Amino acid sequence: MTAPISCSIVIAARDAEENLAAIISALAPGMTNDTEILICAGQGDPAGAKLPDIAGLRVITGRRDASIPELWRDGIVAARGRGVGLLTAHCIPSPAWLMHLRKLDPDKRAGYGGRITEPAGTGAVSRAIHRLRYFGASAADGAGEVDEIAADNAFYDRDEILRCPDLLAEGFWEPAYHARFRARGRTLEYVPTLCVNHANRYSARQFMQQRRQHGRAFGRERAEGKRAVSRWLMLIASPAVFPIFAAKVTLRILGRADLRAGFLRAAPWLYLFLANWSLGEMRGYADAALGRGR
Repeated sequence: MTAPISCSIVIAARDAEENLAAIISALAPGMTNDTEILICAGQGDPAGAKLPDIAGLRVITGRRDASIPELWRDGIVAARGRGVGLLTAHCIPSPAWLMHLRKLDPDKRAGYGGRITEPAGTGAVSRAIHRLRYFGASAADGAGEVDEIAADNAFYDRDEILRCPDLLAEGFWEPAYHARFRARGRTLEYVPTLCVNHANRYSARQFMQQRRQHGRAFGRERAEGKRAVSRWLMLIASPAVFPIFAAKVTLRILGRADLRAGFLRAAPWLYLFLANWSLGEMRGYADAALGRGR
């Protein structure tokens, strides 16, 4: 008799298929009969090819050019475990990652977020991406209850996610779910021992495209459901997004010695990525104000 699955590992594989072998090698020693790995990739993506043949490994195919949040959503829906660990193929788990994941209790918290470290000697583009995306998930201490975690290295109560069918329709954009969890009285926890290493495979062009896509989705979601006058006011005020966002990111980086290292080299890329997000967010507000479809 096959053991029921209690833990599903969902890996959103986009633009980083080169890392999959290392990720699976890190997970394989901790695999048991009650664990499954789901590699989620868009139609035509090479990520599903030439994977090692290990028990419990499945490939989930999403729409062509699916975003990472959409791939996470596809994996979460297909998963069979109550607890769902999320990764992207741009992050390689530590050898003890799965052991630490198994200690997390979905009854206690709606979600747990782990630490995302930066490899030594990383280039300016990768360094900028790490500082922009993973500031809140890069500290070695600070374990405990938090408002936000990075889904790139996280563990969630799948039942809690599935209680949000309206959000699932758009993908797993974690801030919207976190807000819903808090409204239900569920909490999140930062667990630094749940550690992955950022192994970026995005080119600068690919990440700029991703920032515009994600910024647009954020702006549209933020404005939808509001009165027409509010949507137009958000659009009119949207040119302020970049300077406010840039100032906030700069101050938090300069406030930590570990993140200041190499900042000058990474800064041009970081601000370029921020500008692309801001353009996307402005377009999202325009979509909502003008009633444009997705």
